[in-house]
Amino acid sequence: MPKPTLLVADPDPRSLHILEVALRKAGFSVGTATDGADALRRVLRSPPDLLLSEISLPAQDGLAICRAVRAEQRLSGLPIVLMSGDKTAAVRARAAEAGGDDFLVKPILLKELVQRLQTLLDRRERERVVQKNGPAALTGSVAELGLLDLFQSLDNWKKSAVVHCDGGARIARVWVRDGQVIDAELGPLRGAPAFWRLMTWESGGFRVEFGPVDRELRIDVGTQALVMESMRRVDELGQLAGELPLSAQLAVDFTALAAHLAELPDEVNGVVRAFDGKRTLREAIDLSPLDDLSTAAVVQRLVGDGLLKRAGGQAHAPLKKPSLQQWLSEPTREVV
Repeated sequence: MPKPTLLVADPDPRSLHILEVALRKAGFSVGTATDGADALRRVLRSPPDLLLSEISLPAQDGLAICRAVRAEQRLSGLPIVLMSGDKTAAVRARAAEAGGDDFLVKPILLKELVQRLQTLLDRRERERVVQKNGPAALTGSVAELGLLDLFQSLDNWKKSAVVHCDGGARIARVWVRDGQVIDAELGPLRGAPAFWRLMTWESGGFRVEFGPVDRELRIDVGTQALVMESMRRVDELGQLAGELPLSAQLAVDFTALAAHLAELPDEVNGVVRAFDGKRTLREAIDLSPLDDLSTAAVVQRLVGDGLLKRAGGQAHAPLKKPSLQQWLSEPTREVV
């Protein structure tokens, strides 16, 4: 069986050499380029099985290469992994918008890199089988494939299907028409908020049932835009988790709640009911009628106001103090 061919583009000779040696040892046939123009010429002349490119390249950056490759119909399925030392959400979003299949932050763990590349090559092989033989029922593990890869594959195939996801106590369904996600359900959520929450799953199984989809359109932004927004939200939720860990167990202070119950919007009551002193914050978020980011913001406010506290009377992790402007803008409480 021939070795998978990779083209690695990186302007740093040391980084390029390390990647080349490591990937050759992992069983790949590796070509290299140090600037964007040369990398694009190589891809167009003799397409590799996968392109691994630094975003910051001379002559033509990695984003431009990605867009140029995606414009070529014969190369539309070529897996492209972009990498950069910039780990901001904005760079990650631009990489996805340009058509990148994956994004890695430098310095890169070589073991993780090989696993990610192999996953993309396996996905491309499945796509070839589907295009050749027609779609069949598809099942798999979220941990092995990843829901991001799954929905991007459905988008590439332009197929219609219902995706059933089983996370044990959590069940989700997503409707896809011609590759575009049109609706989703997960617990109390419907539409885009349900899809955003589903994309936070790290375990569970999925089953894809291909066929015509008769479902009212509830999501109309398109799969790629929906996935990009999901990635942004996952990143932001991770930042919030740095202030209040998702593993924290919170309980309601019913005395404090009774004093301020009339002040709480009805939507907040639905969030409060998810906390019983035993569930983790992650488990409570899964039961919330609000989307994850809105729920996290509500929880932070409730903890700050003393309505939620660590189970067992433990002191909660200190929350980030508001700025003077934020503090002054908050409504004053009535003295009871």
